Amino acid sequence: MPAPLRLVFLATGPLAVPAIQAIAAAGRDQLLAVVTQPPRPAGRRRQLTQCPAAQTAAQLGIPLLQPENVNSETDPAALPALRELRPDLLLVADYGQFLRAPLLALPTIAAINLHPSLLPRFRGATPLQRTLLCGDQTTGVSILYVTARMDAGDVLDQVTVPVQPEETCPQLGLRLAMLGARQLLAVLDRFRAARAPLPGTPQDESRVVLAPLLSRADGQVDWNRPAPAIYDQWRAFTPWPGIFTHLPDGTPLKLLQLSPPFRPPVAVPPGFTIDDAEASACAPGTVLAVCGPTLLVATATTPLQVLLLQPAGKPPMPPVALVNGRRLASGDRLA
Repeated sequence: MPAPLRLVFLATGPLAVPAIQAIAAAGRDQLLAVVTQPPRPAGRRRQLTQCPAAQTAAQLGIPLLQPENVNSETDPAALPALRELRPDLLLVADYGQFLRAPLLALPTIAAINLHPSLLPRFRGATPLQRTLLCGDQTTGVSILYVTARMDAGDVLDQVTVPVQPEETCPQLGLRLAMLGARQLLAVLDRFRAARAPLPGTPQDESRVVLAPLLSRADGQVDWNRPAPAIYDQWRAFTPWPGIFTHLPDGTPLKLLQLSPPFRPPVAVPPGFTIDDAEASACAPGTVLAVCGPTLLVATATTPLQVLLLQPAGKPPMPPVALVNGRRLASGDRLA
């Protein structure tokens, strides 16, 4: 039987959690340590909070390293600690730091990355969000070699799956994380048998699409876009940075829950139909109706249904609460 691989997993976000759990449960390899970002302030009270990968390592009793800069030669929890571990493979998923050449040279076999997109499409920090924002109907998980260029290494394995039309970013991320865990175990079996680098497939540089970091400004809704595009923006940017517009008085208004534009309206006033020619003639951003749980807003195509929203400084509320508070009425325009 092949000897166990000596593994170090560099991860921060939730993408790696099922993979860490799967490796530990399989027991075929030795998970020497999990390396994560240090605790960061989170929530309204800005309390220091451990990342998902760190919480998982603690639950499983796996040694945890949390250097501020994993490439540092002077931080005992960074490069010196990893050098002493003598890993066969470095596993990387949703880590958030660039790995420099001295670190990539440490493993006896290679450093490999678990990436939630069909590379070379969506190289970078936000592949899940860009997949949904672009309305892609398929996505997947790629396992590739880590090189000096971000997400540019040869691909070892790739699995394709359909994107569900109502899936939000956390839902898609969880599904791909589970898929990636199974996929990674299979790739580790191949490395364990070979005890050497495996052949990979070079990426087609002509097909590269980048997925850069997001900012809060990316959540601004442009009502001149089609309803499906705004809906895709919402599911891509849930929970962060979210999407927002502005009330007629200029107050920022977060849109917390939308109904898919391909569904019939949840509730509309008597006599109102979503296909009314009058509605389609209204300027984008115009409030067409506020009734019960539904706010209908004109877009470049069909109206969009907003089910839950939040004005700045207020708790989440249904649209009718804004009407009762005299802050919104039919005919008003959001911007």
